[in-house]
Amino acid sequence: MQPITHSENDVFIIECPQKFDTDYSKALMEQYKSWADREEKLHVFDFKNTSSIFKSVYRSFVLYSQLLKAKGKSLAAINMQEPLEQQIRIDGLDTVIPSFKSIDDAKKKFGLLKKKNQISADFIAPFINAVRVTLKIQAQLEPISERPFLKGPDFDYSRIGIAGVINLVSEDFEGAISLCFPTDVFLAIYEKMLGEK
Repeated sequence: MQPITHSENDVFIIECPQKFDTDYSKALMEQYKSWADREEKLHVFDFKNTSSIFKSVYRSFVLYSQLLKAKGKSLAAINMQEPLEQQIRIDGLDTVIPSFKSIDDAKKKFGLLKKKNQISADFIAPFINAVRVTLKIQAQLEPISERPFLKGPDFDYSRIGIAGVINLVSEDFEGAISLCFPTDVFLAIYEKMLGEK
């Protein structure tokens, strides 16, 4: 029995049979050295059709995992049914072949998810222009903004009295854009717009 494999989104996937027995383990042992030379950094056993794993195959998991680790790659499992997951955990193999709900979860754990694009000046310019035009028309003000910046871990929240936040999520970007004002500045804008304190 030859293992069925395919590559998907930079992940090498090995489809497991219904019974992961000694015969399948032998076929795996014949292949795993050549598989480890593949370019994919994450190798995943897909257990969606598997109902049992013989303990005699554990050695093949351990050897494959060690070889991948030596090459800077990772091994994971997906779609493992609860009884199999519990068996692997009880037998102490959950660190050798950790189980995940999805390939993305495994990628996240091993730091292999592609980073989303960062905001560029071209991306944020329409937001800045919209705020300037709105304040000029609605509050008869010529605003002078500070330079836009990415919020870091040492960001000083004490300067913000009020903020408008726009959450953005797409395939290429995930984040938020915040328009922040000190309290006295925002109250002065409010007074200009509505004519009352």
